[in-house]
Amino acid sequence: MAFLNRFVILSLVATFQYSFITCSEKADGLYFPERTVYVRLVEETEPPVYVGQFEVVDEENGEIEYFHKEGLNIYNKFEMDSETGVITLKKKLDREWEGSQFSLTLFARDRENTSREASCELRVHLLDVNEHPPKFSRFDAPNSVSLSETAWVGGQVGKFLARDGDDGDEVLNYSLTANSSDFFNLSREYGTGYLRLAKEVDYENENQRHFDVWIVAQEEDTPEAFSAIMHVEIHVYDENDNPPVIEDGPTLFYVPWDAEMGYKVTQIIAHDADSAAVTRFGYSIVDTYEGRFWIDSKSGELFVDDHDIHEDQNKQFNIIVRVEDRDGYFSSLSCETEIQVVFSRNSSKVYQFLEDCYSTLTHIFSR
Repeated sequence: MAFLNRFVILSLVATFQYSFITCSEKADGLYFPERTVYVRLVEETEPPVYVGQFEVVDEENGEIEYFHKEGLNIYNKFEMDSETGVITLKKKLDREWEGSQFSLTLFARDRENTSREASCELRVHLLDVNEHPPKFSRFDAPNSVSLSETAWVGGQVGKFLARDGDDGDEVLNYSLTANSSDFFNLSREYGTGYLRLAKEVDYENENQRHFDVWIVAQEEDTPEAFSAIMHVEIHVYDENDNPPVIEDGPTLFYVPWDAEMGYKVTQIIAHDADSAAVTRFGYSIVDTYEGRFWIDSKSGELFVDDHDIHEDQNKQFNIIVRVEDRDGYFSSLSCETEIQVVFSRNSSKVYQFLEDCYSTLTHIFSR
């Protein structure tokens, strides 16, 4: 047959992109004109697919049969006509399963003299098809995020990356759904979606302690089905960012002129808008008047210290008490109050004052 003395240039369907051929050596007068042939096929193409016809040159004009051997990952996917050398793809190929490249070995053998055999390698490069929608994974996209109430506007809240099972360079766009909180916006940077804070949040506002957003990842120029959506919960946590405030109460205190060391004058009570878990106050006296008074730094209780009962009687001392938020997010979280203490010999004033203090404290602690 005349076609045995020539190599047929491959006539391929649309799935065959090109062939690149390298030369081979003669062996026993039976050989393929090209020892290696490169072809490109597109994955997921519906079979049957004509790949090409591969013929040998036989200088002895024997009766030739053709067969092939496949690798394990593409077992039974191709068929070779034993008479003509035509290769046909009979099952779909999946690039994510078979790989991007693989080889088949094609053989031609003399039926009457089986020692006369030639081989040719067919190398297939499998082109990817955009067939898989993107997906979020818990490794690349957390579904729960914690956010400080002192986070700055424009700062990153989280980053989210979606992937698909394809090997191409698909471009993913990221967006928020219309029902997502408007306290956040989303931008794409270097193929990743970055969620950023758009407005200030305040933990002390109960409506701003929890937010929900839905992030959409969609490939460009693809139907809506080629998209993924992810629900993200954002939990705002409290920071110690509010200054202390001293409770209202009397500012003038009468104590017995002969009060001994350790006599309790009053207790300064402070609070702030932050939760108790992040608040720790420290109390101090700006001027102790040479050791006449001292204050418990934790409880705010003010006591008489060592004093001269004769020198101090009927004297008024103006005491500045400072309250500092020692765990404050800002170091300047503090306040001060001024109280007057009089060492009085008039017992009626002392008793009346104590009754007033008791009434005031009862009112404060009953709230």
